[in-house]
Amino acid sequence: MIPIKRPTFLTFSTVIVLSILALLAGAVFLIPLSDDAVRPVAFALLALLVMVLVFRETTEHTRAEDAAHKAQTLNAELDQRVAQRTRELENANRELETEIADHENTTEQLRLLTAHLQSAREEERVRIAQEIHDEIGTLMTAIKMDLAFLSKEIAGKSGPRSPETLQQEIGDTTKLVDNAIQTIHQIVLELRPAVLDHLGLRAALEWQMREFQKRTKIECQFDSNVDALRLDAERSTALFRILQETLTNVARHAHATHVDASLREQDHHLILNVHDNGTGISTDQVTSTHRLGLLGMRERAHIFGGDVVVQGGPKAGTTVTVRIPLRGKEDGGD
Repeated sequence: MIPIKRPTFLTFSTVIVLSILALLAGAVFLIPLSDDAVRPVAFALLALLVMVLVFRETTEHTRAEDAAHKAQTLNAELDQRVAQRTRELENANRELETEIADHENTTEQLRLLTAHLQSAREEERVRIAQEIHDEIGTLMTAIKMDLAFLSKEIAGKSGPRSPETLQQEIGDTTKLVDNAIQTIHQIVLELRPAVLDHLGLRAALEWQMREFQKRTKIECQFDSNVDALRLDAERSTALFRILQETLTNVARHAHATHVDASLREQDHHLILNVHDNGTGISTDQVTSTHRLGLLGMRERAHIFGGDVVVQGGPKAGTTVTVRIPLRGKEDGGD
């Protein structure tokens, strides 16, 4: 037997080493159990114990490594998921902030547009009232005075007049009536041109260009490849009003001497193009939310899925291009 001194601490590795030595020596050795006693242990039993301990240690070590690896993998997956979720939340937050900003911007634009439309409506009422007062009121006053004079003439309260003189006065009064009728007709045309309802969009746009040239002395030219076109009243009115607003901007801001306009049918769209040779428009003016005339034009086109593009530059004039689908989802279009 190989005597073994009592160690102060017997590790598992020491047991394995000693067991291997015992196996090589082919002996039975003693393991100290207490200060005064030892117990002989058969080699075969000790070898079996060593194998069990080795297997147990190996298994526990493997399990520990597997558990550590799984924990590490799980932590990495959790970190990755947390990072991915964080990015998703950050992206969602940015999108939400953008949507809120867009909503606030749209709300502000709608508020400004509503105020502009209300102001424009009031201005139009004032203009019509002023025109009625200045034109029709003056004509009606003159007609009333002529009729009063003729009434006195018939009653014999004024000096004798020859039939030729009376005929001349009646003719003058008739002209005043004709002028009043013409003024009323002009006001009605400005409110809703009958040519748009009776002759269609092309004729209405051409008529508007002629009227604009008469009023402003700005040379105008209109061209179109659209002849017989069945277009609903809403789209026709939108394009007509956009042309009116464009010409109004030309008269107010462009200082132009010539305006070209065209109406084209292309790729199932109507394209209205208006170009002037005026001072031009800047990019800031085009994108400004305070250009309510342009905003109103865009809103009219947007209703039908269309758009308005405004381009220009210093001394290059301004070009307004309007695209509106001939048919939309509301009437069975693509």
